Amino acid sequence: VAAPTLSPFVGGHCIGPPVWGPVPENHGRKLPLLVSCSVYIGCALSKSTALVLVFRVLSGNVLSLGGRRRAPLSLLL
Repeated sequence: VAAPTLSPFVGGHCIGPPVWGPVPENHGRKLPLLVSCSVYIGCALSKSTALVLVFRVLSGNVLSLGGRRRAPLSLLL
């Protein structure tokens, strides 16, 4: 079950950093981090396999927005 969802995640992560990498430097960290967290929540709450695959591509893509950094709670509030 994990292998079909891991490939789109890695593919999205190959595309994401050149596109989304400069966004936190230009627009701060709060909004990009919230976008990144919302994509992960969308992946967790999706009901069909197609939506899981779409959200896995998006989550790999927006990983460069701040998904690797763990933000303090005060930054998210």
